[in-house]
Amino acid sequence: CNCVVLNVRKHNWTTLPDAIQEMNALKVMQINHGPLGVIPDGLDKKFRKVSLLDLSYNELTEVPESLGNMKMNKLKLTDNNLS
Repeated sequence: CNCVVLNVRKHNWTTLPDAIQEMNALKVMQINHGPLGVIPDGLDKKFRKVSLLDLSYNELTEVPESLGNMKMNKLKLTDNNLS
């Protein structure tokens, strides 16, 4: 679906599935409590409408610089492996 809200908890994704990258109407993206370790570069171009991005409680070690180009109101990255 081309949903407005995506809320995925306790997942087994290490990367974002291709199907999510086609959901360009998303305004809220919450993907928590799993082994997500990689965020692809270019999210700012694919998800222009996202106002809340919550990727907390995953295994991210870095985030792409392009995340800074997103016009979101809230970004949550707590409890990852970021330094």
